[in-house]
Amino acid sequence: QKPGITYDGNGSVSVLGKQYDVMSGDEYRALINERFASDPKFTEIVGSLGTANTNWQNQIYQNAYSQDHNISVTGGYKNIPYRISGGYTNQNGILKTSNFQRFTGSLNISPSFLDDHLKVNVNAKGMYVTNQYADQGAIGSAVAFDPTQPVYVNAEPYMSSYGGFYQTPTTPDNTFFGKLIFP
Repeated sequence: QKPGITYDGNGSVSVLGKQYDVMSGDEYRALINERFASDPKFTEIVGSLGTANTNWQNQIYQNAYSQDHNISVTGGYKNIPYRISGGYTNQNGILKTSNFQRFTGSLNISPSFLDDHLKVNVNAKGMYVTNQYADQGAIGSAVAFDPTQPVYVNAEPYMSSYGGFYQTPTTPDNTFFGKLIFP
């Protein structure tokens, strides 16, 4: 039997429906100025604020592109029917770094013997899967993190210790500098 080839593929896009409504950097600075204007530590409190307007949710979510491809070859060789197939799936999640990949393969041979009185089916299947789970805690952190701070800071200690990404600096005893304590 002459070989026949079949291909099936599809792609999809996943989009975040809605983000949590949070304050912008400007709104947060205005709230701090209003709430702490009479506080003796006003200068220190306002000094811990940045000048950015960062929506941290934009930093953790993405439009997720996914694809699925399958190909199979069917035919026969000297009265031995066969089917060979392979597949690839790549699904990205809307939370950055989440990803699922799957590679599949299968082989089916169905020979018959003794004038078709004895039929044998041989099947072999294999699959290799990788799954990278995104940290779900990033969602709560993005909603609660200070919107006045930038994503990247081109200064020390951020460049050498954090790859240029903003982090709340800590002292050697792990207390935060400039942490706002609301009474």
